[in-house]
Formats: sequence, C-alpha cells, structure tokens
Amino acid sequence: MQVSKINSVIEFPQGIYEIRNVETGKFYVGSAVSLRKRWNRHLFLLKRGKHDNCHLQRAWDISGPESFTFSVLEYVSNAADLIQREQHWFALLGAMTNGYNLAPVAGSRLGSKQSEETRRRISEGCKGRKATDETRERMSAANRLRKQSPEARAKISAARKGVKVPAEVVARRVETQKRNRLAKQASQFTPNH
Repeated sequence: MQVSKINSVIEFPQGIYEIRNVETGKFYVGSAVSLRKRWNRHLFLLKRGKHDNCHLQRAWDISGPESFTFSVLEYVSNAADLIQREQHWFALLGAMTNGYNLAPVAGSRLGSKQSEETRRRISEGCKGRKATDETRERMSAANRLRKQSPEARAKISAARKGVKVPAEVVARRVETQKRNRLAKQASQFTPNH
C-alpha cells in the first residue's frame, strides 16, 4: 500500500482524496475534514472486511492492500467547500462509471440504487419486528410535538379532497377516539381515600 502526500498534510488538513487500485485503474473519490483520520478509517474498515462500500471492499479483498494508493487530489482551505469540490472531481474523473463510488452525488447516497437482492434482504430483516411499548410511546410523543406548517396542511387537505374513506375505517377511528377520551377521563379521576 502506497500513501502519497498524506504525511505532508499540514496547512490544509481537509481536501479531496482518491483511493486507486493500480491494477485495474478503478478508484474511489472522497472528501474529508481530516485527511489523515479519514484514510486511517478507510484502512481500519478495509483490513477488517467491514467497509461500507462493497465494491471497494471486494477489490481490496481480491487485489490486496499493496495494489492500492491513497493520494490527495486537492487541498481545500475552506471546509464548507468540500462537497462542491468533491462533486467537481466526481464529474471530472467519472467516479460513478470508472470508479468504486456508489452514488452520483457527493456526500450523499442520493441517486444510488440497491439491487433487488439487497432490497429483499432488508425487507426480510424488517418483517416481524415489533417495537417495544417504550419505543412506541417515544415515537408517539415525538409525533405529538411535531407541528405541520399551514402550507403542508393545505397540501394534505387538497390531496385528500374527494377521497372516500371506507365505513369500517371511519368506525375504527370513532371507536379509537372514544377509547382515548375514556382513558383520559379515567386518568384524571383520582379517588379520595
């Protein structure tokens, strides 16, 4: 494994980097606020076979660490500009078609596609899961605190206009409201002893 320029990162610790497989020419482009820490994190995950990027991990496993180089493509003085500069390098080098990058948008999984197999496995893993009563109560409390803007409420109202709600759904709602009202009344009543 060759590391070029990483030891000379002094003035601008943040920038855009490339991990290149010298055997195949394929590469991964990323950005980091701390290039040294980011490279160490990549190494840590790759060595343990736990890297988030399955394509990069597979290539590492097949080719070995000696086939990869880490180099800085550009130092960036302002950390706020990292994503913009990373996107520039994505486009310039064709990181989606020629590299290991999974998403076409820098700093995001936006636009990345999961295979049918991956989607099926995620679905299977979620089936049968039941939230604990404590978790359900926390979710309920969080939803009660959430307020929708008047614009959002107007959009929802417009989308629901003319939609017929089945009678059994209306009956369930009415029954739930009655139960909730009775439970609230019961909790407010405290007998005197």
